[in-house]
Amino acid sequence: MHISFILVLLLLSPHLITAKLPFPGKADRRDWTVYGIEFGTQEAVVNVDQWLCGSEFFTEKTAYAAMYLTCEEKMPELNMCCATHDSCYDNTIVSQQYCDEHFCNCIHNAMSRPSGLPSGCSTLFTNIACTGVRAFGSKVFANPKPDRTTLPAYHPAMNKTVHEEYDKLYGSCPGFRKPITTCAYNHAVCHLQMLPESRYAESYPDCRDQLIECVETFSGLLIKENEGCLRQIDVVVRAVKQDAKESGLLEYLYEPEEAEGSTAGGTTGTTTIIINSTIEEYDGIIEQLNNL
Repeated sequence: MHISFILVLLLLSPHLITAKLPFPGKADRRDWTVYGIEFGTQEAVVNVDQWLCGSEFFTEKTAYAAMYLTCEEKMPELNMCCATHDSCYDNTIVSQQYCDEHFCNCIHNAMSRPSGLPSGCSTLFTNIACTGVRAFGSKVFANPKPDRTTLPAYHPAMNKTVHEEYDKLYGSCPGFRKPITTCAYNHAVCHLQMLPESRYAESYPDCRDQLIECVETFSGLLIKENEGCLRQIDVVVRAVKQDAKESGLLEYLYEPEEAEGSTAGGTTGTTTIIINSTIEEYDGIIEQLNNL
């Protein structure tokens, strides 16, 4: 439910509406037709069939056009905010207020960093979207939609284990296809360096880290009772971290040290894994790494 994005397109790009549009003597929404909008030869960083911001066909297309023309590099992040918000509404696990609050924080954070964004990347747009969902989202929240199973089942471009385990999320986490596929899609955007080159030095040091954060964010927000889904997410996170370890990346996630003295079982000289983060965030990785 992101209908207010339509205002952005109509205000910024009136020339996109073809002169052949039928303008009746009296304005009537039934006379409006959605026309294809050409963006030039360059493909957008987010495929149009993967775009999730907008509650209906028309608002999805206008939001897509507006962001493509004004702030293309932020399309992946905003799309993830919309995917999570849609799943929050569709599964009605928490209140509408909770869903909207997370959405507003998500889009605000996306448009507020890093420094030096193009002038079109304005928080004015996201403020409008935030106001829109709070004002008009109650009807959508009260009538949740089934998961959009037509969305492609993307998986991260990593090793075979990650590929196979990530694919299992689609079956283990029914109702959450939107954020699952969007996290994987955004990993591909990062991996293929489809954003401005400078962003990778200052904002995206490793695409695996971005993927883990994406998966853990939506699962922590939305998935409360599906234990099978949560277990599979843990498996995926461990597989991604193992892939990172084998590539020599994300060293801060694991730091082998020789333990001093005896362990509880009386063994000396064992190797322990020190996790430089919260136990809650990386629960389960210790056992995985110790079994290597």
